[in-house]
Amino acid sequence: MRLSFLTDAVYPFHHGGKETLHYERSIRLARRGHPVRILTMHWWPTRNRSIARDGIVFQSVAPRTALYTSKGGRSVWESMVFGLGSLRLLWSPEFDVLDVDQFPFTPFFAARLVCWLRGVPMTATWYEVWDRDYWREYMGWLGPVGFFLQRFAARSADLIFADPGRLEPLLAEHRLQLVFAGKAHPDDGDGRQLVARLVAMARQYPGAVAFVPDYSMAIGRVLTRGVDVWLNNPLRPLEACGTSGMKAALNGVLNFSVLDGWWPEACRHGENGWAIGDAGEPDQARDIESLYATLEGEVLPAWADRARWLGMMRASIATAAERFSAERMVREYFARLYAR
Repeated sequence: MRLSFLTDAVYPFHHGGKETLHYERSIRLARRGHPVRILTMHWWPTRNRSIARDGIVFQSVAPRTALYTSKGGRSVWESMVFGLGSLRLLWSPEFDVLDVDQFPFTPFFAARLVCWLRGVPMTATWYEVWDRDYWREYMGWLGPVGFFLQRFAARSADLIFADPGRLEPLLAEHRLQLVFAGKAHPDDGDGRQLVARLVAMARQYPGAVAFVPDYSMAIGRVLTRGVDVWLNNPLRPLEACGTSGMKAALNGVLNFSVLDGWWPEACRHGENGWAIGDAGEPDQARDIESLYATLEGEVLPAWADRARWLGMMRASIATAAERFSAERMVREYFARLYAR
């Protein structure tokens, strides 16, 4: 698989932890036989547009520009230069997957356009997320702009894959297996890209991530009966209801979901399932942090405690059977509309 990574700073030209991790991961992928290309700024001293090192090709898409201002903050000018330069991906050699570094966010616009035009999936690597107050403290009056760009970037990739640094160890240690299934409408470009990203992730993590093609009612029945956790992360408030989660709950599956649709009414966090984020203003970046923190700190420890897990399964079944059934629907329709 031909892999391209879009990042404005990378080792050995920068020696931060993120840059070093990115470089080491690229080397491992190259040694496994994947052609790896890092699209970055022109950090090397020669005039060549691309250089090779340790089996990796470095290609410049923007001129060398200082990452930081004299005050120590990230440069807005640098993010604009790199974001515009990222449009050069339109003329980059072919790739099967493009991974975009979360910061400085501006390349997400160019990357999404390029991936849409070239018909290839885009993923994102996240290392940190900032709340509104930190953005305001860091950038002053431009803080809301940074916060908006962060939210846009968060919506450009799938929540569970948003932080590979935290996800990859769980997949490598076989503590987690992800199964996806679904279809996209032919006119739904974003939906088709979502499916393409999931297929790409399944290829990147064989044995740990699976995408089940040709979704049908039969596959839906198997999934709602056969999985341990039902992960649901819609963009609030776009979830219509969440009947698949109800079916899963009736089979003893524990829901792990954004508080939308049926789940705000049903969720008793830590008793019959878990919530991602809170019921406040939608904030995708905050949901990402909540997803990983809950997965690592609550879901996996509960799985290791068989007695607790069985108790939560019973609570999940009871919640769906008692409060989310066709019987309740008919009873409430009668009481509210006809028995007057």
